[in-house]
Amino acid sequence: TFYGQIFLANVVLDGLTRVTDGSVTEIDQLMAEAKLHRAFAYFQLVNIYGVHYDPTTSSSDLGVPLRLGVDLENVDLTRNTVEEIYEFIIDEILGSINALPDVVSPQFSFRPSKAGAWGLLSKVYLYQGNYDLALSAVYNALRLSNTLNDFNLIDTNEGVRSFPLVIDDTEIIWYKDNQSDFDLVLSDESLALYDADELRNDWLAPVPINNDMRLAYNAGANNQNFSDGINVADLFLISAECNARLNNIQQANTDLNQLRINRIQTDAFTLINISNQTTLLSFVKEERRRELVRSSDRLFDIKRYNRFDNDNINLTHSLGAETARLEANSPNWAFPIGQLYINQNPEIVQNPRE
Repeated sequence: TFYGQIFLANVVLDGLTRVTDGSVTEIDQLMAEAKLHRAFAYFQLVNIYGVHYDPTTSSSDLGVPLRLGVDLENVDLTRNTVEEIYEFIIDEILGSINALPDVVSPQFSFRPSKAGAWGLLSKVYLYQGNYDLALSAVYNALRLSNTLNDFNLIDTNEGVRSFPLVIDDTEIIWYKDNQSDFDLVLSDESLALYDADELRNDWLAPVPINNDMRLAYNAGANNQNFSDGINVADLFLISAECNARLNNIQQANTDLNQLRINRIQTDAFTLINISNQTTLLSFVKEERRRELVRSSDRLFDIKRYNRFDNDNINLTHSLGAETARLEANSPNWAFPIGQLYINQNPEIVQNPRE
């Protein structure tokens, strides 16, 4: 799917070199949009199929093949390194951002904007552990778009709180469909993160799982518009984490409160004021779990927490009589590449497995 998006972006970029009836401004904007979509796809791919970015090993860690043209035959698909993919993504964003509009209206949120580009760049720097650069980028994004949905003002339907339609949702900066057409069942550990006054509890609905009713994020009409792209809530969380890591304690608390006042029942809301840096960072991580529970960011967060913070997060999941365990920093955190693709392109090296 992501390489399909990259190919379409490459087709657009190739075609735009031959356009003669458009203005320079129009052509530059379309080129910038195509490059931003391509950068987003590579950011997902390198975090799915590569180990997490580590400045000490990224120049040798295998990432994914970099495809820039439209040729379909006689193409070398040797995997570029994680460092090379990250450098490419950053160059794509920085080289394109000035050609984009500051923001786009909600009905066109599938198109990149400066706010979306700065937001993506802040996430890229966050994943690299470059917290100063991430903070600078996220502030640039927030200056352009900082509207949060107040969940106190969103009605519930049979106890389930509905997301606004994408075309009405001003919290979405850059819409990317996460294609979650299934019920996401929460573990007891995840459910314990939500207090009774949490309005995010109302995203949950009971669904039948193995003859048992479990709370899940229902994929029905109430919640089908979830975006896995760049949202205002993401930006406040990135700002809070970077400020916490940089020991900007008061600003990190302010970031958290700006988000949480829109997620907690008004009559139960109290200001967060955590003075200990370690405790504050732990709270930020929990807040990311509460807010981004349906996002692929959780997988990537675990990878980077284990890499940068030595959080030693292991995963154990059971289905019927089968139990699977994934150890912290195991090579298995990098997804295996389909053998079909390796058979067709032997230069693509498989990820090591335990």
